[in-house]
Amino acid sequence: YILWNSNIREYTNSYLGYSKLDYYIPLLRYLGKTSSLKTIIKNIFIEKPAHYRNKGFVGMEREWSDDLEKAKSDRKSYQIKLDSASIVLFEDFIKQCKSNSIELLFIYTPEFIDGQKFVSNRNDIIDLYDKLSKKYSIPFYDYSQIDLCKDKKYFYNASHLNKQGAEIFSRMLAKDLKYRM
Repeated sequence: YILWNSNIREYTNSYLGYSKLDYYIPLLRYLGKTSSLKTIIKNIFIEKPAHYRNKGFVGMEREWSDDLEKAKSDRKSYQIKLDSASIVLFEDFIKQCKSNSIELLFIYTPEFIDGQKFVSNRNDIIDLYDKLSKKYSIPFYDYSQIDLCKDKKYFYNASHLNKQGAEIFSRMLAKDLKYRM
């Protein structure tokens, strides 16, 4: 998707971690990332990955990792940069969908509560979605405050549900969407 794509280059060239070469030689970004390269080589040449998706869903049977604890040991909190160019691009996308009669929904998926507390400007992010939801009359389903978010057993890290949590959330979302119809 990134190769020779001038739109993506235009909107992402200011992001940290991208270089001009990434847009023309995408595999270059894996240089020095031996773990990723080993996985790619293993999957291509040694063992073919099993087909594990069912209608797009794959449940991750993983236990809680210590990623959040490691992040907290490095810093007190994390602030997500709200990039104004990306926000403008997102609004353009919304307008284009609206002009083509494409119905949109905003869905903020569950996050573990301690991970939410670690993001210092989390309220600004939720407020942005809420503001855009109201401005463009887009339903906003925020699942970040449900009970599931308070129990670590449903997550394998602060922002990803494990298989059990994903199945519970999927049923909840399906029910909410069904009643919306």
